[in-house]
Amino acid sequence: MCILNRFFGASLLIAGTSIGAGILALPVSMAHAGFGLSLLMLIVSWYVFYICGILVVKANLWFPEGTNFVGMARKILGKRGEACTWFFYLLLLYSLIAAYLTGASDLLNQLIYPLMKFKIPSWQGSLIWVALLSGVIWRGPHWVDYLNRILLFGLIAGYAFLLAIASPEVKPVLLTERPQNSWVILMALPVLATSFGYHVVLPTVRIYLRSNFELLKRAIFFGSLIPLVVYALWNFMVFGVIPVTGHNGLAAIHESGGSVSELIDSLRRILFSVWIMSALKVFAFSALASSFLGVATSFFDFIADGLKIHKSSQGKIALIVLTFGPPLLYALFFPKGFILALSYGGVFVAFLHCILPALLVWKGSEKFGSEQLSVRYKFNLSLIMLFAVLVAAGQVVSNLL
Repeated sequence: MCILNRFFGASLLIAGTSIGAGILALPVSMAHAGFGLSLLMLIVSWYVFYICGILVVKANLWFPEGTNFVGMARKILGKRGEACTWFFYLLLLYSLIAAYLTGASDLLNQLIYPLMKFKIPSWQGSLIWVALLSGVIWRGPHWVDYLNRILLFGLIAGYAFLLAIASPEVKPVLLTERPQNSWVILMALPVLATSFGYHVVLPTVRIYLRSNFELLKRAIFFGSLIPLVVYALWNFMVFGVIPVTGHNGLAAIHESGGSVSELIDSLRRILFSVWIMSALKVFAFSALASSFLGVATSFFDFIADGLKIHKSSQGKIALIVLTFGPPLLYALFFPKGFILALSYGGVFVAFLHCILPALLVWKGSEKFGSEQLSVRYKFNLSLIMLFAVLVAAGQVVSNLL
């Protein structure tokens, strides 16, 4: 029973690490592809990152429990590999915080306007979010834990209620719309990569499951399958309610920057339901805030440990400036850059969660493996790295168009 309980907890930890604010961007980022192709890409991305999860665990098992990505890179790839891992890890966390700041500021107006009948400037919304979140982080882990539990409850309740009420409004004809441009699905790969980025928690899951490789594989499979189902149902509802084309369509939202408020406005115009809109706002707020809180807290601790900054009053001020300063500047200059920041985050995820695990297993097998990798195995690792290159290419194409 103890093993089953640990397996269940590990699976949920993987699922919880994956599901976040990226879910709001998925249907918009894949707008031009239509529901059918978007579902196919969800499944392909899930499978690739599932295999990458197995690679992370395989490499991690060569070292003592507690060894993280930076430690594995240092021992297998040397100081250059360690430096690259640090670099991409910092860029990933900064891009995620920047994305959540822009999305949260946009959403704040959705919550305030119906009550106060005025909109606050984007820069003020970003400052409000930083003030609130930094205040919670300042108070310590217990405050973060309590707030996160409330937000997760709101996320689950809002999502379940939204699907139950809005699903009858789904129009099958919209789900069968032909893609406008099938090749532009490449541009959605960075957001897809961000949405399946749970690998950073796997060294912790390994400790929790006592380095049992078979249990770890199953936990990764079922834990990553939960986000796949959640994303597929969310896309089903959004694509079935909002047409791809038209003034308020998904393509128009994507081309204008893909802000959270535009997606909510489009649903409001189509559904005309106070209950659905309330559930949507609770869900969107909880998804953004919980992701924001989790990433910001982990980054706060990461910087404190990496730079050896003591968490005194002065130290906390320095940590808050380092954690929120660069993302806040991005939010001030690119107030509609939610999907753009998530996309760049996807490029960094592609390195950390695709290329790095493949290299760790490829090079590490020569030093620590009991047998040499076969040609077929190396070919499969090359395909995984090629997928990461496609993710980066998707961002390049997106920037050029």
